[in-house]
Amino acid sequence: MGAWQGPVTRGGRAWVQLSRRGAEETGSSLAESIQSGFVEPLDVGDDAQIDDFFAKAEARWGRLDFIVHSIAFANRESLTGNFRNTSRADFHLALDISAYSFIACARRAARLMGPGGPW
Repeated sequence: MGAWQGPVTRGGRAWVQLSRRGAEETGSSLAESIQSGFVEPLDVGDDAQIDDFFAKAEARWGRLDFIVHSIAFANRESLTGNFRNTSRADFHLALDISAYSFIACARRAARLMGPGGPW
């Protein structure tokens, strides 16, 4: 069971965020499986898009109980060959999208959460 499935099966509402090109089919399938009508594209490397995304969530629901961050990315070229040949730029991009994006999203989600979340 995915992290989002428990709350959804207990009546929670969820939205699906698409973080990469070509994810529309997967995102739509996930949204359908959890009966979510809120599917939005989002480049988590763009702060303005993150701001807009959470503004839409606030306009729709007013508050959030939790977020699930399940995003990872690396340039395809960095996933082949020897790891030690990964460029600094490719490493920074992978870290930004895969890890820092959680901080960026949590920062925006925090103001939509009640006491105690996140952290």
